[in-house]
This record gives sequence, structure tokens and C-alpha cells, in this order.
Amino acid sequence: MLETPKQKIKMENTRRKEVEDKEKKEEDDIYRSISPPNTYEKMLKKRAARTSTFYFLVMAQILVYAEAGAVPALLPILTASFNLSYSMQGFLGK
Repeated sequence: MLETPKQKIKMENTRRKEVEDKEKKEEDDIYRSISPPNTYEKMLKKRAARTSTFYFLVMAQILVYAEAGAVPALLPILTASFNLSYSMQGFLGK
């Protein structure tokens, strides 16, 4: 049965993916064989901890900048709504 060009490309991609997966597994097996027990798992846990810490810091920075920009933008509205004096406005961080 003749294959269409799309089928050939799909088969090539499938073979390439299989080869990449096999190479990745071999690299992991080599690393595990030369490293002390549990080192690979510890490395993965550390990487996950670093990733979540970085994510938390980025989210905290976004919130800080959003809050820092919201107070000055809303200050005229807050002043009118709550009858704030200049010193009370200063306590808000303006």
C-alpha cells in the first residue's frame, strides 16, 4: 500500500519521538547508575521547590506593583468618599 506524504511525515515524527524518548531514558539511566541513591529524586524535588519559590516571588512582585499603583490612582476618589485630610492621605502611602 502506498503512503501519502502526510503519512510519511507522521511516521518520521513518530520514529523521531521514539528515538528521542529512548535517548532521554538512556541518559536518565546513566545518570541514575553513576549517582548515589536518591540523588536524582532529590534533584527533581529541589527543582520543583525552586520553581514554586520563583513563581511565588513573581506573583508577590505583581501584587506589590498593582497595590503601589492603585493607591495613587484611587486617592482622589478615596479622599472624597472618606473625607480624608492631607495627613490621612499620607498614611495611605502617597
